[in-house]
Amino acid sequence: MPSLNLRNPFRRDNSRPPLRQRAAILKAAAARVIRGEPSPLGTVNPVLVALEAEFQAATVAFTEADDEVGAAYERYIEPTMPDALWPRNDDWVMDTIPRPDTVPITPGRHRVLPYGERHAEELRGRRHVVKVFSRRDPVPCRPAQERGDAIVAAWDSWQASIAAARQAAGLTPLLEARGVAGERQRAALSLLHETPARSLSDFALKARVASAVCDGLPLRPADRALFSDDEEAMPFAITADLLALSGSHTATGA
Repeated sequence: MPSLNLRNPFRRDNSRPPLRQRAAILKAAAARVIRGEPSPLGTVNPVLVALEAEFQAATVAFTEADDEVGAAYERYIEPTMPDALWPRNDDWVMDTIPRPDTVPITPGRHRVLPYGERHAEELRGRRHVVKVFSRRDPVPCRPAQERGDAIVAAWDSWQASIAAARQAAGLTPLLEARGVAGERQRAALSLLHETPARSLSDFALKARVASAVCDGLPLRPADRALFSDDEEAMPFAITADLLALSGSHTATGA
């Protein structure tokens, strides 16, 4: 998302051209505009201009929606997760109960996570059976059936409580609005990616968008702690050079 440029523009920075050079770039650009001369960077594709404007508008809408969601979350109290969603020792010996997810803590040690949506959907409607040596066909496993149904019921109840709490806090419409703005952003970016740049002005426009996507943080590899042989280093360096060439230096380190 775009961020405010709070850096001192007169402060010397090894990642940016000297002040005189930047001033000369801007002065030359202003002179060309006054004389009505075409930019040496070539003409810019109006389609890209429109897409950049659409992306900027979507970014503003997303930022505003995200701020409203943040304010609503201060009023929102998430319902407590039911105990039934925590894995139990008996679950590990029931073949029809899915294994819970885990996250590593230290080498060789993992923390077991509660059952979630994936597990509930896997268990929903499942008929739990077990094979016994004395019978040819599997027989119903009552403990597993009760446990599986309890996990599904606990998950559904918790999700219903969360939905009600979000509605009461006014979160539901705000989350939907943020989702719409995010989709609008991604659609504009997708079209920007697909529309080829055919002049330096086009490339400079795409570089500005790249800077916005990077939240206005410096783009030069050295500022991003990227090694010179990193696969992302050259694209960042090219983008920063394009911004410098076009006279743009808005919180990009270019």
